[in-house]
Amino acid sequence: MKPIKVILENIPKAKKWYFEWTPIFIAVFALIVSILALNWSQEQFTNSSRPFVWIIDFSVLNEKQQIINQPQTVAVRVINAPAKIMKEQYQYYFIAGSQKRDIDNNEKKDFVRFPDEKSQYTYTVGAFEQALTTRKSGEELKRYVRVDYSGLSGGKEYMYESYSTYDFIENRWQVESETAR
Repeated sequence: MKPIKVILENIPKAKKWYFEWTPIFIAVFALIVSILALNWSQEQFTNSSRPFVWIIDFSVLNEKQQIINQPQTVAVRVINAPAKIMKEQYQYYFIAGSQKRDIDNNEKKDFVRFPDEKSQYTYTVGAFEQALTTRKSGEELKRYVRVDYSGLSGGKEYMYESYSTYDFIENRWQVESETAR
């Protein structure tokens, strides 16, 4: 019997491993980058959509378009989103050495403030002018303000705190320190 010869002309050549695995590596890398980008954008959205609350000195314009400081009043600024105020604390006092004498000490709790594009929130010390007349020699007038707040849905809690000293010559508050977190 004669041997039969078979010739295979279409034998596939052996492929290198990276021809098959490169697309898989690219797909896995793209998946990892997509997950990281999703987490980053969620974090950025949370940070950019949270409310920001702070206190500024209140002033008005007179007929001559001059700024008139009103040191007895502070404006509460809210931007970006509504804020659920857990506690708003205002304290005005005279201090000389270790002696502290309160003018006004007020605390408000559990209410909502909306962004102030079309509204304005203020806090005014009623007897401010009368209190200034009771100032003793060597006393400084101080203001402490603290606001604890969160977004409307709760979640992360934020805080704004400010210490100021009244400048009797310039009739305005000088900020000593401000903290926000």
